[in-house]
Amino acid sequence: MIEIQPEPYFEHFQKGEKIQIFYKSFLLEDLVPVYDIIEKLLRFQNLDKFVAYVKTVTKELIQNAFKATQKRYYFHRESLDLQKDYEKGMEGFKEFLQENKYMPLPEIFDFSARISIHLESSYFFLCVANQGELLEIERVSINSMLERGKEINSVAELLENEVRHKEGGGIGLSMIVVLGKALNLPFPLSYKSENGLTEFCLQIPV
Repeated sequence: MIEIQPEPYFEHFQKGEKIQIFYKSFLLEDLVPVYDIIEKLLRFQNLDKFVAYVKTVTKELIQNAFKATQKRYYFHRESLDLQKDYEKGMEGFKEFLQENKYMPLPEIFDFSARISIHLESSYFFLCVANQGELLEIERVSINSMLERGKEINSVAELLENEVRHKEGGGIGLSMIVVLGKALNLPFPLSYKSENGLTEFCLQIPV
């Protein structure tokens, strides 16, 4: 189930206002109305060639956001310290995630994932936020994935690299960067982690 603010969203976007979409729980079918919104806003800005790419990025970032928020919930539920008990907690979290992938989170969380879409300084921004700030171990992993995407020039090369990569699991963020470069977006993805949230932003020149 999603909540869109403000409504009617298209009229507010035309006025230059930020559109926000809130997820409490996640089902794949909930992506359909989000995809429709994204396509309408991109076409309004004459960014038709980016529609498929932005939809792909959105799905990846939403899934990552849910996983990150669920991780925080799991550690809270198990009375584990995210910093001190990270390795121990991650063992149980993997099993928890398989069994509760689409569960709604309790009221202590305002949202599981929040999508924000706005125009700023001649750029179209689509940002996805989740609950919780990054640990250093998570930040290092994310930076590694993004750097890998910058260094690799094709999807085939990325897939070959992933097979050789011992840890794996980082192909999503790397793929966003690689596909972006194919659309003349040299480094389209950035992130920030502060004030209790982590947010990834895709930016496209208008």
